[in-house]
Amino acid sequence: MTALSSIEAEIMAASEGARSAVWLKKLTRDLGERDNNNDNPFIPTLYCDNKGTVDLLYNTKHHQKAKHIETRYLFIRNDMVQQGRLEVVHIPGKDQPGDMLTKQLPIDQFIKHCVTLGIGN
Repeated sequence: MTALSSIEAEIMAASEGARSAVWLKKLTRDLGERDNNNDNPFIPTLYCDNKGTVDLLYNTKHHQKAKHIETRYLFIRNDMVQQGRLEVVHIPGKDQPGDMLTKQLPIDQFIKHCVTLGIGN
C-alpha cells in the first residue's frame, strides 16, 4: 500500500465535503428554507487550505501528481465545480478555523477561531 500524497488526501476530503454540501443543499430545499428558483441558485462554498488542490479542481488538464487519484474522488471537479454547483476557495492555513479542532494552536489563534465559529467573544 502506498502513502497518499497531500493533494490526493485533500481531493478525497474535498470530495466528501462536496457530497455533504449536496446533501445539505437538498435538505434545506426540502425543508423549504431555499426555494427552487433557478434565477438565483444557491451555490455552496467549500474552503480548502491546499492551493494545489484548488488549482487542480479548476484546471482539467493532466497533472502528473494527480494521475493516481481515483475517478470517484474527482466527482468534486467533474460533477460539482465544472457544472457550477460548488465553489472551492483557497483559505490560508492560518485562517482555517477547523485547525482548532485538529491542531495545537497558540492561544491567540485559538481565541480568533473560537470567535470565527461563534463560540467565544
